[in-house]
Amino acid sequence: MVSQKKLPLDGNAIHLWNSKANRAKGTTEAVKILNSCLETLVTKVSTIHAVMVAAAEEITAESIKLRFQGKGIKRKQFLDVFREHNMQMEALLGNGFKPNIETGNHLAFG
Repeated sequence: MVSQKKLPLDGNAIHLWNSKANRAKGTTEAVKILNSCLETLVTKVSTIHAVMVAAAEEITAESIKLRFQGKGIKRKQFLDVFREHNMQMEALLGNGFKPNIETGNHLAFG
């Protein structure tokens, strides 16, 4: 998680930025914390982008931002997953699969 420490800035802050590296210049603890936070953010956004590419989702700045914030993500409820599993198991019956009559471990929730 990104550190919530406050970093002191003064009027010389513009001279403390490396625009090519997109990182703060210097070796102070505050600079190290800032650069670490920036690296964490870049890594998270890159991971989100890679997942969206793999899922062939539409990628926009807004969609990445929403994913980063944890919004707009469809989450399944346990019972929905259970019901979906049961439907998949029922579809397999008769195709070389038999119901588990001895233990009744599947199709328990109808």
